[in-house]
Amino acid sequence: MGGNAMRHVLIILCISLLGGHGTAWAQGEALYDEGKHEWEQQAWPGAYAPLREYRLINFGRRPDVDYMLGTSGCRIDGLQTFGVNMLNAMLYAYPLTPESREVVRSELDLCRGGAAAGDDDRLRLALIDWPPAGVSAVFKVFYWDNDTQPVTSYPMRRVENFERSYFTDRLVRLDDEEAAYRMAKGLSPGGRVWVSGRMILVSENDHERAEFEEIGSTLNRYADFLTSEYGIGNLDHYVTIHLVGDREQLRDRALDLHGLDVSAATLGYAYADDLSLVAFVPETASGTVLHELFHLMVRTEYGNIPQWLDEGIASLYEVSVSNGTRFWGVDNWRGNVLKRLWGEYRPTVEQLVRSDWFLFDDPAQVEAVEAAAGNPNELIYREDESARQAAMMATARYFAMYLQETGKLKRIFEEMKRSDPGAIEDYEVDPRDHAVAVVRASLDDRSLEEIDAAFSEWFLGDGATRVGRPQDATELIEKAEPGTVFKATTAVNVRRGPGTAFDRIGGLATGDLVAVETVKNGWAAIRLENGGRGYVSARYLEQMP
Repeated sequence: MGGNAMRHVLIILCISLLGGHGTAWAQGEALYDEGKHEWEQQAWPGAYAPLREYRLINFGRRPDVDYMLGTSGCRIDGLQTFGVNMLNAMLYAYPLTPESREVVRSELDLCRGGAAAGDDDRLRLALIDWPPAGVSAVFKVFYWDNDTQPVTSYPMRRVENFERSYFTDRLVRLDDEEAAYRMAKGLSPGGRVWVSGRMILVSENDHERAEFEEIGSTLNRYADFLTSEYGIGNLDHYVTIHLVGDREQLRDRALDLHGLDVSAATLGYAYADDLSLVAFVPETASGTVLHELFHLMVRTEYGNIPQWLDEGIASLYEVSVSNGTRFWGVDNWRGNVLKRLWGEYRPTVEQLVRSDWFLFDDPAQVEAVEAAAGNPNELIYREDESARQAAMMATARYFAMYLQETGKLKRIFEEMKRSDPGAIEDYEVDPRDHAVAVVRASLDDRSLEEIDAAFSEWFLGDGATRVGRPQDATELIEKAEPGTVFKATTAVNVRRGPGTAFDRIGGLATGDLVAVETVKNGWAAIRLENGGRGYVSARYLEQMP
C-alpha cells in the first residue's frame, strides 16, 4: 500500500473535520477558502486573520487549519512563538501519518531556529499531503478479538471521492422534521426511519418501533448529558444514525454513504461533514453509538483533544448506566484486557498523559498493515505493538473512570479544552507539560507517582468493578415503600438496559436485597449506589413483604 493509501486509516472513529454546518458552515467555508488562498500565496498575515476566526466555529480546530496557522505565525514578526506552539501541539493532539508528522517536525525545528522562510513547493506539498475531502485525519481501529488477542484492522480507504456538497446537502435543521424523514428515506429507500429529538435513526436491520423509541431516548439523553456536562455538541442540525445488523451491512453502508472501504472488523464510525454515525446495533445495544457520538460531538469545539482524553471519555460511556439525566461509565471488557496486560504493557499515568496520538508507530506494524492491504478480510496481529496499544486504550478508559469516581473528570476536561495553544502568542508552552500540570492541579497537586499509585491501588483493588453496583437495600426495609425491596432468588446478571442484548455491568448473589424502581416487560429497574439504574430479570427477584 502506497503513501497516499496510508492516509486513509480508521480509529474507533473515522471523522471528517471539514467545515461547520448550516449558516455557520457557509461563513466558515468562506473564511477557510480565504485563509487557504492567502497561505498558498505566502501572504502570511492575510492567511492568519481568517484562519484564526475560522478556528472558533464548529469543527474549526482541525489539523490542516492548525498547520497553516502555525507556519504562517512562524513567518510573521512577533508570532513565531505562536507558530511554535501550534506546530508542537499538532504532534500531541492530532493523529497524523508518519509523513505528515515528519513535515510538522521539520517546520517546528525551522521555526524554533528562526529560519522558517521555507520554499513554496515544500509548503504546498505539505498541505496537499493532508487527505482530501471526506477524511482529513488519519485513524485506525483497535479491537480485542474474541477477548483473546489484540488485532488491528486494515486501514480504512477512500475508494470514491465526492464534492463536499454531497455530504452537507444531508444536513437538516432541527425544526424541519418532515425534511428529516425525506432526507433519510432518500439515503435508505428500503430502510426504516424514526425521528427522535436530535436524532434521525435509519435502520437497515428491521428495528421495531419500541426499539427505535428505546435507542432514541438513550441517545438524546446522552447527547443532552454531553452538552450539559462538557459543553459540547451545540448543533442546530439533526445527527443521523445508521443502524446496521452486521459488519457486512456496515461495510456496504460505508461505501454507499461515504465512499469508504472499511475493514470487516469495524463496529462503527462517525463522519462530521453530514453529522452521521454508522454502527452495528443489534436490538437496542447502542454502546458503539455512545462511543462514536462523543467523538463526533467533542469535535464541534475541541477538535484537538489529545488521545488519552478523547478515547478515555468516549470508551468510558460505551458501557454505562444512567438515572435519566446523568451517565456513569461502569466496568466492561477493557478491564480484563488491562488486567491481563498490566505487568508488561500498562503505561503509567505520566506516560498516558504525555503520549502523542500514536498510529502505527512501530515499523513492523506498518509493514504488516501494508502486506494485508490486498486482503480486506485479514486482521493483522503483531503482539508487542498491538498489546501496547490495547493497554494504552484500556488505561485511558479506566483512568477516565477513576477521574469520574473522584469527581475530577469534568474539571480536567474543561481545563484542557480552555488551555488551547491557539490562544497563546507570547510564550512557548509544551502541551505535554501543560497536560501533566492540569492533571496534577486537579488532583490536589499530588506528584505523578502518587497519582499513578492511587490509580493502581483503585484499579487492582477492584474499584472499577464496584462502580454502578446495586444499592444495598438492607437498611431500607423498614422505611421503604411497600413493594420496593426485592431479594435475588439466585445469582443473576445486572445489565445496563432492560434486555439480554445490553452489557452486563455487575451481578447479584442469592439473597441480595435491592431497591426496585419499576418493573416493565419482565425487567426490574434497580437503584445503583452511584444514583444510576441497572436492570435485572424480574423472574429472579422475590418481593419482600
